[in-house]
Amino acid sequence: LDLKTQARLDSLPAQLAAERVEHRKSLELPVSRDVYQQLASTYSHPTLGTLRVVKQGTETWFDSGGWKTEMSSTRTDDGAITLQTISPGAGWLTFAVSNDTNERTLVLDDGQRTYRFRAPAANNE
Repeated sequence: LDLKTQARLDSLPAQLAAERVEHRKSLELPVSRDVYQQLASTYSHPTLGTLRVVKQGTETWFDSGGWKTEMSSTRTDDGAITLQTISPGAGWLTFAVSNDTNERTLVLDDGQRTYRFRAPAANNE
């Protein structure tokens, strides 16, 4: 590697850490009571399975049975709510909260596919 490339590689960990710190400032942590109350207790996807929304103290968690992650939230200027995974190894997954047409859903878009987790009808009231 040339010196310029090596210098960029050497500075990358500090740059990524600074970006993580800056991004974390934009997150609401813990998830507010208002946002939490808009969530159903469970959501399911026919292929990806069930997500349980669990409150532990002030923290909000998604628990799929196979993995569990703490969640944070953000709200856009137009009021849209997203939830983001923040536990190490969870990959910063972002779920859009949708309560349109009397159906509670969480929408996960990985850039190639969109997955819509739906709350059971009993949780939509």
